[in-house]
Amino acid sequence: MVKGLIFRYGRANPIGRRGRGVLTALILAFLALGLAFSPAYGGDWSQFQRDEVRSGQTPDPGPVSGAVKAWKVFTASAGCSGIDTAPVIAEGRAFVLAIAGKVFAFDALSGGLIWSRNLGTNAPFTFELSTPAYGEGKLFVAQQDGRVWALDAGTGDTVWGPVPLGAPADQLNTPVTYHSGRIYVGSAFGRKAVMSAGTPGTASVPTRRFF
Repeated sequence: MVKGLIFRYGRANPIGRRGRGVLTALILAFLALGLAFSPAYGGDWSQFQRDEVRSGQTPDPGPVSGAVKAWKVFTASAGCSGIDTAPVIAEGRAFVLAIAGKVFAFDALSGGLIWSRNLGTNAPFTFELSTPAYGEGKLFVAQQDGRVWALDAGTGDTVWGPVPLGAPADQLNTPVTYHSGRIYVGSAFGRKAVMSAGTPGTASVPTRRFF
């Protein structure tokens, strides 16, 4: 006998209509079981409000009922400061910038810690208000003390930085924006900067400072 075929009167005949229906039902049942027991999360949310135009929209469906807490973790706190930025999601990881330059990468499904970095701060305040951005495998971080970093999203290692874009009191408070090989960031005093997402000074798009 040949697998997948039924022999009758010495001839090999394909599985009939009823057999195909049963097979289809079994496949669908296995797929449903796989979906039921496999955790899932939405698509990437790689910067503040998801994209460079701040659309705040995603094609992924949200839960309509029965939503439950999947996980929670503690990062750091000091006084009234803790996490004052929005997390960003990319590569199946949740990236968070907390107080005084503490950066964390968690597994987006389990909440397990993947890596953490303490960038420190030279600012008189410990809070960080600039939501990082993800692009080209890097996490771009702007700090209160005027410094900008690019960290390897997979390991947390420094790709470049810190690049000073102002004095410690300049307060890079706006969310970092990534688009087409460049990052954009602004200060609390209305000054803005655009720079290459690659290594500053060597990338095809040269680093630019405040304007």
